[in-house]
Formats: sequence, C-alpha cells, structure tokens
Amino acid sequence: MRGGVHQAAYGLALEKLTGVKMTKMLPVPNIDNAKFPHTQPWEAKGEHAKLYTFSPSDYQHLGGIWNGKADWADGSPLEVVQGAPEGFDAPEGTPNQAGFAPNYEPGEIFDIAKRLTKKM
Repeated sequence: MRGGVHQAAYGLALEKLTGVKMTKMLPVPNIDNAKFPHTQPWEAKGEHAKLYTFSPSDYQHLGGIWNGKADWADGSPLEVVQGAPEGFDAPEGTPNQAGFAPNYEPGEIFDIAKRLTKKM
C-alpha cells in the first residue's frame, strides 16, 4: 500500500510543478491497492492518505505537495504526519534504484503512447 501512496505523491508533485493533471496523462499511481486484500485493513484506517516524514525535522514543506484529497482512492483528505507511525523502529535501508521507478506493463506503455499521439 505504501508504494501506491508514494506513487501518488510523485504524481501530485509533478502536477504542482507543471500545472498538468498528470493522472489524466499517465497512470499515476500505478498500483491499485484494491487488488491486494491485505491492504484493506490499512485503507480502512486511512493509512493510504497519510504520508509520514519519518523525521521530526525533515520534509517540512511536504504539505505543499501532499494536500487535497486522495482522488485515486476514496477521496479521503491527505495528511502529512511528522515522524514515523506509532511503534515503528526504522531499520537502516539499502539502495534500491528500481524501487523508485514505475514498472509499467508493455500494454500500458502502448496505451500511453496511443493517448499521447491521438489527434485532438
């Protein structure tokens, strides 16, 4: 579920920077949490609309991007939470470059290309 949240944040950032409603042009977020039954309890708690900073002092301006409603899900209000979720002990991570790039299916890429080349 957190992957979908991070993809949504990326889409919102692009939208705020460009003024283009990115979700109309690209499938961002590209992860449909409804396909995963184990995400349902977390969505019921509203976790899909929260973006944690995992630090009390970092990402102070995150609210400039993560605001409004979770239009890709149920329309819940978006919330920036300073710090980590309760009970969370952050482990040291390792780099994962592939984890920061969308993994589109070939059919999705053809669909995007078709929409981009469609005559208006």
